[in-house]
Amino acid sequence: MKLLHGAFSIIFVIMAVLQYNDPDPHVWGIYYLLAAVGAGFCAVGRGCRPLAWICIGASFIFLLQTAPGLSANFYHPEGPAIGSMSDARPEIEQTREFGGAMVVLIWALLAIAGRITSTITFQSSNVQSSPQ
Repeated sequence: MKLLHGAFSIIFVIMAVLQYNDPDPHVWGIYYLLAAVGAGFCAVGRGCRPLAWICIGASFIFLLQTAPGLSANFYHPEGPAIGSMSDARPEIEQTREFGGAMVVLIWALLAIAGRITSTITFQSSNVQSSPQ
């Protein structure tokens, strides 16, 4: 699981760097860097739960914010587009942002679920059976 978190951390850093030409690079860059730090903490076994919860909350906000653009892209009269963004089709950027928020949400949910699972496993391995 630590290797998976390490991979997510690298992916989130790359996603943050790719925000340099985004219309709102500061918002999304900080969001991806926060996820990268959280995934990095999980990868090295540090406490990543608070950052994962923050990412879950931010992800839901971003998903709600970009969902109309995703819907407009898929129901556009010319059909869905995934090409380069243009002023004529701003929903393409919102579709990409929706996808990025989903990736962060998936990581954060895995981080929370992994912590819960490891806690349950640890607690159950410490239970000693009493002689009968």
